[in-house]
Amino acid sequence: MLGEEQEELSRRFATKGIEKFNGIPWRKGESGLALLEGAISHIECRVVHAYDGGDHTIYVGQILSASASGDRPLMFFQGKYHRLPK
Repeated sequence: MLGEEQEELSRRFATKGIEKFNGIPWRKGESGLALLEGAISHIECRVVHAYDGGDHTIYVGQILSASASGDRPLMFFQGKYHRLPK
């Protein structure tokens, strides 16, 4: 989960056709996946079920590891970024 000050990073990973990790600090998690440095939360899961959701696939995972800070999250809802009220 990204923090509210990481909107630019969120937009970068939503952009098609670019090298998303180029110049972005990250580390390998316990499962070997890339975890973005500076993210306010990480959750690593093992997929235990996959369900057809029409034009999407719905995955259910078993949590392998998790971490979180107390920072404020970046939220995206109805096509816009939002911030929690202070």
